[in-house]
Amino acid sequence: MIEQQFLECIAALHQRSQHIASSAKRFKLAEYRALIDLGKDIVPYLLGELGLGRYSMMLAALSDITGENIVDKSLAGNLEAQTELWLMWARVNGITPIIL
Repeated sequence: MIEQQFLECIAALHQRSQHIASSAKRFKLAEYRALIDLGKDIVPYLLGELGLGRYSMMLAALSDITGENIVDKSLAGNLEAQTELWLMWARVNGITPIIL
């Protein structure tokens, strides 16, 4: 059930946001809010998306859902380093990324 909701939200978010350059505008989309509203149950799926190199808003979604702000400002723009931090955070917290 949650897997299907996650996939639907990701697809809708990608469709709606693909031509919006501004991150601030993307974070205000109803589709982004719907993803966040799925809550902590989708954290393993968000991590799985990161593991596949699909960064589109997953990093921000992880922070919004978990309340964690683990990425230092010095890593702004370095998506690979940010991803590694989140995957390390997952290991420390016993969360296994799930790839759908």
